[in-house]
Amino acid sequence: DLIGIPLRLTLSERTLSKDSAEIKRRDQAETELVPLARLGEETQSLIAALEAEIAAKVVEMPFDG
Repeated sequence: DLIGIPLRLTLSERTLSKDSAEIKRRDQAETELVPLARLGEETQSLIAALEAEIAAKVVEMPFDG
């Protein structure tokens, strides 16, 4: 469960009755109800943001090869 992209998508009777899905980053407390029509673009946007945050934390190491 902790391997991979830290993003949780929840589809339930409650969210589907609202034509939505619940989306949550595992590193944040907030959840967001996203309309199913926007779920793909919202998921891609969150993944891009996570990738940018990870890339910003990468430290270049010198290589003597």
